[in-house]
Amino acid sequence: PHSMISRYDGKTLHGALKLGLSNLIKDYGELKHVTFYFGNIDIRHHLLRRRMPTKTLMVLLREYEKQIQQVVGNYKIPSIEVVCPLPIENESRKIPKTGWYKGTPFYGSRIERQELAEHMTQQIERFTYKHGWRCYKHADTFKNELGELSFDVMERPQSIHIAPKYYRGQIC
Repeated sequence: PHSMISRYDGKTLHGALKLGLSNLIKDYGELKHVTFYFGNIDIRHHLLRRRMPTKTLMVLLREYEKQIQQVVGNYKIPSIEVVCPLPIENESRKIPKTGWYKGTPFYGSRIERQELAEHMTQQIERFTYKHGWRCYKHADTFKNELGELSFDVMERPQSIHIAPKYYRGQIC
């Protein structure tokens, strides 16, 4: 209730930063709270294509932190939240072609992508704590016994998204 959602489906963290986080919110007037949620696509398709994926991720995250600071300063937003990436699902999941990039549903192994997701989560936790912002982590109940994103919480029959009943505010 009383919230506005501005979705940028398919927008990577890299793409959002290139455009500028301030540009994503500049037309909305006075805001009391902003939640930023980017990075899943970068992990799924792009970072492991780089020669030094962890270093590339760190460069992105430093810029993410810097641009969020600029948003806070420019727009005097009292409450900021940053969402951590989802756990990585098992590679056996059938993904529709709309979720593919360069002919593949993902790039790199599930373990490599999960390591990047965990590293990104640690860094988001660090910088949100440093600035007094909120950090949102997806519930551990989203994971199966192997620590993968459970197919049970994903849209059916095929998707890379969590099902609407698991969106924030829907779980009791």
